[in-house]
Amino acid sequence: MNNWSDEARNELERFLIAERGWLAQDPDSDDVDHEEVIADLRAHVREELRMRGHLHVEPKHLHKVLQLLRPGFGTPDEVEPFVASPTSAPRPTHRGPIKVKPESRWFFSASWAFGVILPALALFLELGSHPLKDGISLDPIPGPINVFLIALVPIMNMVMLLRDCRELGRISMGFAGAALTTTILYSV
Repeated sequence: MNNWSDEARNELERFLIAERGWLAQDPDSDDVDHEEVIADLRAHVREELRMRGHLHVEPKHLHKVLQLLRPGFGTPDEVEPFVASPTSAPRPTHRGPIKVKPESRWFFSASWAFGVILPALALFLELGSHPLKDGISLDPIPGPINVFLIALVPIMNMVMLLRDCRELGRISMGFAGAALTTTILYSV
């Protein structure tokens, strides 16, 4: 970086600080070494400028490369990442319920109706009056394990509608898989 102007050097550091902020707020980057990513970005920017033939790097040269890595960086409408300071509150690990966009409310309502209410209603009707057991020779709910598996369908659909699926643990995802398998088998 001997052939860099002070402004270009400062701008690269500002970019790398912003990238650290983006990495810190990305929940998928927890298992990534952030400093290694920053070092790779620094090397990539240097190599890109060298390949473009810039012997003396000025901010205008640097911005062309940085725009490729983070579109909008260095513009007046640049979005700054949240950079946690030592005194700021820790980032919440739980995101809470899914926010439904107005244009997808009908899909969300239909998911509740056909994924939670209808399976629960069918289970309670069958357990209460056994209309299918009396009419045919095959009992759809022969034992308590079948009741448990069928009850998993509305329960897991409700859980997945109320929570962000990325936050579900392995056990919850296992129950969701069992509910999906039960749904497929009973559909067939």
